[in-house]
Amino acid sequence: NIPERLHIDVTKLQIGKTIQVGELSFDNLELLNAKNAVVCAVRVTRTSRSAASSVTEEEEETEETEESGEAAE
Repeated sequence: NIPERLHIDVTKLQIGKTIQVGELSFDNLELLNAKNAVVCAVRVTRTSRSAASSVTEEEEETEETEESGEAAE
């Protein structure tokens, strides 16, 4: 009896983290894949990575402007 689906809870999986075969266990089922085979990975897309770096650059520029404005006073 091979199940049609295996349900894995990924709600607590953080960005950059993975779930590997060795972390899983199911009743009456043996997984034959390598223990370090990745089943699920949470990755950041290039678009969101680019957007995040733009926001960071803007925040740094704002901080620099505020600091130089305070020094001028």
